[in-house]
Amino acid sequence: MPERPRAPAHTWADGAAPAPAVELIVDSDRCIAQGALDHSTGDLRALLGRPSETLAAAVTRALKE
Repeated sequence: MPERPRAPAHTWADGAAPAPAVELIVDSDRCIAQGALDHSTGDLRALLGRPSETLAAAVTRALKE
């Protein structure tokens, strides 16, 4: 997956955002990019009653049908 462009901290600061808010936004973006929210619990699989799939796999499958 190609890396998406990051909004630099100065972009947020130029918008008159307070420094603590800029730090929070930039740090959150960095952590998410490093996979902080990328985990699998199996909850969705249990709710669906079938294996879940990625968006790319679902679109590919739908286009083939």
